[in-house]
Amino acid sequence: MCAEKGEWAKDLPEADELTPFAITARYPSQDEAVTREECLRAIEIASRIREIIRKELEREGVNLPLGF
Repeated sequence: MCAEKGEWAKDLPEADELTPFAITARYPSQDEAVTREECLRAIEIASRIREIIRKELEREGVNLPLGF
């Protein structure tokens, strides 16, 4: 969805790395346990994505509360 809104999404190819975690979170017994390294990498990617999206929303005039 975000890719439709701006060119900035093309700068986040690593976002695809988060997709398997959506499945793991819903069906924890269906997949291998997530390693500490995988967890830290996912947090790093998600934090970067959040930062970029917040900046884009602010550029669009959307004011988000702190912590959102």
